[in-house]
Amino acid sequence: MRAHSGLSAANFSFNRKHQEIAYRVATSFFAYQAALAKVTAAQQTFESGNKPALLRLQARNSTKGLATRPDLYSAIQEQAKAQL
Repeated sequence: MRAHSGLSAANFSFNRKHQEIAYRVATSFFAYQAALAKVTAAQQTFESGNKPALLRLQARNSTKGLATRPDLYSAIQEQAKAQL
């Protein structure tokens, strides 16, 4: 009976250690995925806002009367945000 109790305790300890390892691996994996998603989002934001062609188009349209000054300022603001 004592051997059975000792075996059960060892088995419990062994299973608990595996649960801890699995939890740490899963937590680290999801933290890594979250960081990767943040980097990807930042890169996409930078690429979408860092388009000098868009800024030139807004400026050209503004001088031709096809866009308003706020449109031009908005394009300038988006480019500045992306560069920040």
